[in-house]
Amino acid sequence: MGLLTKALGLGVAAIAGAGFATRPSEPDVRELLRARIDAQIEQGAGVAEDDALGQMLLGICQVAPGSCSSLVEQLVDIDYENRYLWANVTIGGRIGDGTDCFAAFSRLICR
Repeated sequence: MGLLTKALGLGVAAIAGAGFATRPSEPDVRELLRARIDAQIEQGAGVAEDDALGQMLLGICQVAPGSCSSLVEQLVDIDYENRYLWANVTIGGRIGDGTDCFAAFSRLICR
């Protein structure tokens, strides 16, 4: 084998090892989701300006974001499927359609 082939093989092995070592567990995914919800509450994402009830709820959530994200977390179901180097995560439940996500390298990436 040539030097380039060995280097490529070592690189692939290193990336696979890093993926395995940094794949978020199910509790880690829940924490990443909670952080994402908190950030969206802080930014006011997803609420139209003419939606009075939505704006009122957003205001309450911005005053106590931890309580609000806990409530949202109770309303969603998280399906976690370990794929060794990454995890497939489906977030769905009682509040809307499901979202497919990919958890790897200590991150949660959703479409």
